[in-house]
Amino acid sequence: MGKKFLITGSSGSIGKALVNFLLNQQDVELYCLVRDPCKLPFRSSSLHVLVGNLLQPENLPPLPQNLDAAYFFVHSMSEGGDFDLKEQQIALNFADWVKKSYVHQVIYLSGLGKNEDVLSKHLLSRRKVEEIFIKADLPYTILRAAIILGSGSASFEIIRDLVEHLPVMMTPKWVNNRSQPLALSDVLRYLTEVANHPDCIKKIFEIGGPEVISYKEMLLRFAKFRGFYRLIIPVPFLTPKLSSYWIYFVTSTTFKLAQSLVLSLKNDTYVQDHSIQKIIPFQTKSFEEACQEAFIKTEEGHAPTFGTLSFEVKAPLNIAEPNLWYRLHYFGQSQDRFYFMNWAWRIRIAIDYFFGTKKDFFEVWDILIEDRERKHILLYALMRMPGEAWLEFWIEDGYLRQKAVFRPSGVVGRLYWWLTYPIHLFLFPGMCKKLATRSA
Repeated sequence: MGKKFLITGSSGSIGKALVNFLLNQQDVELYCLVRDPCKLPFRSSSLHVLVGNLLQPENLPPLPQNLDAAYFFVHSMSEGGDFDLKEQQIALNFADWVKKSYVHQVIYLSGLGKNEDVLSKHLLSRRKVEEIFIKADLPYTILRAAIILGSGSASFEIIRDLVEHLPVMMTPKWVNNRSQPLALSDVLRYLTEVANHPDCIKKIFEIGGPEVISYKEMLLRFAKFRGFYRLIIPVPFLTPKLSSYWIYFVTSTTFKLAQSLVLSLKNDTYVQDHSIQKIIPFQTKSFEEACQEAFIKTEEGHAPTFGTLSFEVKAPLNIAEPNLWYRLHYFGQSQDRFYFMNWAWRIRIAIDYFFGTKKDFFEVWDILIEDRERKHILLYALMRMPGEAWLEFWIEDGYLRQKAVFRPSGVVGRLYWWLTYPIHLFLFPGMCKKLATRSA
């Protein structure tokens, strides 16, 4: 019989990555707790969606007995305010909930930071959650990590936005503080290999990549990796609040999340206890290798979400599914296969053709995923533009849903999106309706 895992926070970046990773393993049963099931893109006979809110324990669904491990990835950092008090209440409710089922192990991903330091509110909140699990006498395993380098990780996406948007950066003094970034794939390996390991029960471990580097060095190395030259000038007068506003206006994050992360950067976050290497020995990936992994065109089989702009529409499905998939498979491969405002598409492609390097005039979209069983197709734009673009289609509740996603490259990319936005208001709804209609 397969192992049973509970994953809370399964719609977040780490949670989704772990779900996707475990679904590719054999003999696993996953129970994913989410507030909104629409935010969990996976469909599998071995995946069971539990709908509930850990702030409302009276409405939590019952758990299966004999869970091999329960992963806790829930946090409220992006909500600002008294997020720490909310996180503590969530942890208390979680502890009471899992005690109703026999759980062999509770695995929590916490944050690095020396206990003797004056920790930020964010890192202190992680410590409080650790204390709750310890006092509740749960069979805990706590992994403390710093910056996680992976698509969708807030820290990584902020680094990406800063480097790609700003040729010159006026930065606070905290850029000289040090951290130990770790690849997302290495985090997933630790998370899965500590599960049911007898030497990991009731233990706290610190995990990190092979290098301790400053935030300034991270920015410069990421710039080099992307082929940019960037100038970083640390200045003494940028307070944490000003730094938060600076990150908010330049990147795609929220102000509350930026503020929480900036305050955390005042602490050095690197591994001091290397004991996990004796239990789970392997060579973690370098900074550049981790960045290379993160630069994939898809995020867990769907278009990226963090740091992107999007436009979503839907239309009642009034066409046989085989005909719809035929249209989507050959979408854009001839002058009349855009189904709406073909003339606008032809003008856009002509500009790209004459000023770009295309050999095939209608080489416009590349199919990344075509999963008819899950009723989902994802296309990636091959047109030249100041950023990256995806077009996603899926069927849900009798509707064809369409989502255009754009990840801008700097200010020019954002201008490009908003200048073309008025056209999107007509183009995408009309196209979705035509694709979903028999008479198209």
